[in-house]
Amino acid sequence: MKLQIEAEGMDITPSIKEKVEKKLGIELDKYLMDFNEDVKTADVKVEYLPHKERFAASFNIALPKKEHIYAKYEDGNIDNVLTHVREEVERQLERYKGKLSRNK
Repeated sequence: MKLQIEAEGMDITPSIKEKVEKKLGIELDKYLMDFNEDVKTADVKVEYLPHKERFAASFNIALPKKEHIYAKYEDGNIDNVLTHVREEVERQLERYKGKLSRNK
């Protein structure tokens, strides 16, 4: 899966980029194995919220049949943020794949 990573209020260090690619790219790609590569592009936004002293991340991807997958989470720990976003996207992708199999 191709990720278009955007940062706000922070720099994307190589370490953060690697975490984002692993947790939101590699681990979620297994849910999209049946789709063409041109569909498998997601927007990821990682930000630092200084007034809350927290990190936030959002994941956004448009899929066939006008389905839209979106998740956002914030926490004081960037690893927790990415894990929670990944888990929410996984749940949504499972529902989406279930809809596709029922409509065949």
